[in-house]
Amino acid sequence: MPAGPDRPPVRHLDLGQPAADPAGGHHPHRRRPRPRRPAGRPGAGQPGGAGAALGHQHHHLPGAGAQPARAGAGPAPALSAPAAGGASLRCVPAPDVRLQPLARGRVASLGEAGQRWLDGLPLLLEELQRRWDVRLEGRGLPGGSASWVGRAVARDGSPRVVKVAVPGHDLAGEALVLSLAEGRGLVRLHGHDPEADAVLLEALGRPLGSTRLPPEEKLDHLVAALREVWRLPADRFPVPGPGEDKASGLTRLVLDTDARLGHPCPPEVLHRALDHAARRAADHRPDRCVVVHGDPHAGNALASDDGGLPYRLIDPDGFLADPAYDLGVVLRDWTDLGGRPRERLEGACARLAEAAGLPAQAVWEWAFLERVSTALHLLDLGAETLGRRLLDSASALL
Repeated sequence: MPAGPDRPPVRHLDLGQPAADPAGGHHPHRRRPRPRRPAGRPGAGQPGGAGAALGHQHHHLPGAGAQPARAGAGPAPALSAPAAGGASLRCVPAPDVRLQPLARGRVASLGEAGQRWLDGLPLLLEELQRRWDVRLEGRGLPGGSASWVGRAVARDGSPRVVKVAVPGHDLAGEALVLSLAEGRGLVRLHGHDPEADAVLLEALGRPLGSTRLPPEEKLDHLVAALREVWRLPADRFPVPGPGEDKASGLTRLVLDTDARLGHPCPPEVLHRALDHAARRAADHRPDRCVVVHGDPHAGNALASDDGGLPYRLIDPDGFLADPAYDLGVVLRDWTDLGGRPRERLEGACARLAEAAGLPAQAVWEWAFLERVSTALHLLDLGAETLGRRLLDSASALL
């Protein structure tokens, strides 16, 4: 399904032990928010453990360190143009354009239209090199579930990342959020081509989730970046109407997916998730909403050496919601919780809530709801082992 509250992306999860990081660090995978989308898709991910990576595997660059606005919000930065008086970089043939398994599945589901897009991707990448005056380097980067992502270099030698969405997963929402942030808490946008559905991004370093930092420090870095995201101008985004809030959207997704899959969710887990969703929906107040990231796990936080925050976020969804929702997503994927799962997760929940000045109960309820909705989404995509692991972890938290 398309990006948006009713449409989960599939990404990685976890908090602790470093994941394999062959080249250092960057970048995006998963789908992008579509214009004027509803508010209910769960942040999805491929679970690991509280001691694993608080995020997912990323696109790596060696040593590099929801909705669109309503009318009048203004365009994202225009395509970069070659600097005056200098020759453009030599365009090179498009690199290996093989997609990652989830992205391949999305394209295959489109039939002939998907195959036409895939066949035309090499020529599109060559054209983007000319438009943005960059040179693609090496193979496509791993991890993209709804895009092709590759490393590039600008004419001045600066590392860049090129990202092209698969059909049906446009990057307009991401481009809007990044253009408003201007590098504060988020990766910097250098170009957006709406027709090609592509963005040119700065290259950041390795993912927070692949470091050996203690889980508590990872939480602190994520909250610091999120506080910057929450400062983005809320008046540039649509206010969810009745029944369009995030919790209501997740309620529909949980009920519909569980029924369609033959009720794989244990009844007690389902009832608890729906109970939490009802409380979050009842507590929804448009005047308290902020622009949320939507998927702030440690795999989406990359090292930055620009003198500001040590980690900045990539892949923002960008829609209005309770800021506690973002913190719930942070905790959504913890599955390796040892012999005291509830106690350990409650401790992490309290730490996040205190750092952000938000109610711990709201964070807990969002985290449980996201855990269950993500599990069902993964099962719906055929990721049986990952989905079952999340459902089992939800049962252990009752």
